[in-house]
Amino acid sequence: MTCTFGSSGNVVNSFIDGTVVSKSYVEGSPVFKLLFCNNVYVGESTGYGGIKLSSVNFNSCVDYSGFEHNKSLTFVPPAGTCDLMYYRIEDDFNYPFKINTFFSEVSNYKIQLEIKVLYIILNLD
Repeated sequence: MTCTFGSSGNVVNSFIDGTVVSKSYVEGSPVFKLLFCNNVYVGESTGYGGIKLSSVNFNSCVDYSGFEHNKSLTFVPPAGTCDLMYYRIEDDFNYPFKINTFFSEVSNYKIQLEIKVLYIILNLD
């Protein structure tokens, strides 16, 4: 997650870059199917509570033809670790922290900067 904050503590720019990784140590060439929640969308309006992926890139081993219809990816992973999907989220997401900055002039040649990071704990009950 990358966030740029303004001097008043407001978010100027933010995005999340993520990766879906597969670790496969099975023999042969089995076909795997990965399902996402129904509220995951790519580049379209999600309504309330949805997750909008601004951009998505898939590995060549992934068949993403079913992603828009039933939120599924089918793939035959290579042995070992493989990055199946890269994604970016740029619109409205909840930040896990808030940053407050305070400037004070100590003398004509010295300014003191105080940064407070507040961690936000969500209650999911």
